[in-house]
Amino acid sequence: MKNNKGITLIALVVTIIVLLILAGVSIAMLTGENGILNRASESADKQAIAAAKDEVSLKVNEFQTDYYEAYYVSTNNAVQQMGSGATGLQAYVVSKLTTAYGSGATVSGCTVTFSGTKITIEYAGSSTTAEGTVANGAITKWEWK
Repeated sequence: MKNNKGITLIALVVTIIVLLILAGVSIAMLTGENGILNRASESADKQAIAAAKDEVSLKVNEFQTDYYEAYYVSTNNAVQQMGSGATGLQAYVVSKLTTAYGSGATVSGCTVTFSGTKITIEYAGSSTTAEGTVANGAITKWEWK
């Protein structure tokens, strides 16, 4: 008998089939609905919205400080007419936010809109949004939509 050194056709076909299955699974993990590429895109959108949320929150805190300084330290008549306590502070912060950003302003690549005390942040081309409410002069809660 001859001493054959090599692989059989069946072993070659089985190896190719296994490689095709692995390639199919890898492609599905990359491009599927819950694939790595989609999750990376969603993460980038959420990061941009989070940066805009941070910037808006910092502005709210800045306006809160301005209110207390104008109301209690320099006794600004216009600010005192807005009222004291949470109501006056809320009215002051909302008016300053609307003046600073206007409706539809772009912050960190996101669109920020105001409706009364409600703030909505959207990232262009994304279905992900964040909504916050200004109450007692501060943003009490951010919700992902």
